[in-house]
Amino acid sequence: MKTNKVINRIDKTLQHIIEDEKDSWNHRFLVSVREQIVEGRELSPSQLNFLNQIEGAYTPEAILAKNSWIKEWKESADIREQFELALRYYKRTGYYSTIVARYLLDGKLSGIPPKKAFNKIVNNRYFQGVYKVYKSNPKFEEGTAVRFGAKAPRSLKNLSGGIVISTEIQFDDITSYAKGSRPVTVLPFTLAQTIKTEERCLKKMPKVYRKKR
Repeated sequence: MKTNKVINRIDKTLQHIIEDEKDSWNHRFLVSVREQIVEGRELSPSQLNFLNQIEGAYTPEAILAKNSWIKEWKESADIREQFELALRYYKRTGYYSTIVARYLLDGKLSGIPPKKAFNKIVNNRYFQGVYKVYKSNPKFEEGTAVRFGAKAPRSLKNLSGGIVISTEIQFDDITSYAKGSRPVTVLPFTLAQTIKTEERCLKKMPKVYRKKR
């Protein structure tokens, strides 16, 4: 009788996940332990614990929340963009590799993540800092004369200054979430080629100096 009750619990849960998560770990686990029971072998305390956890993820309330999240995901381009950019960011850093491997295939977003996975890699201060930089407005207009400030690398401090050539950025160009880390392209006065730096490394050229030039 006890065995039949456990099988009924498994079958009830399988009905909720078999359609859209056939390849999931949860589905494989349930199928495996069901076969184990049918063969006459009892579940271990660890297996029973996993079964309880999986059941909890498929209560009517949990299913309602999941469907609500799927609807929100499909309707919001901003949510999808943030998740894809977070995947690209963490692919570079090496963190959250399991989530990255599951939802970023050939550099493109694939599938709908659980809300828990979304919150984990999107709603943290590191990614949100980078995303804020990506969405920020440029500090300098193109054509602005600038000099290299105290935060610039030593190799740039020796240069007399330059002209901001481009403020257009790509997300993958951003290497820091620090304030002022928005990339910018500058043509130094003394070089024949442009360089890429960050806004925090630059200061506007004093007007007096600009007149002398």
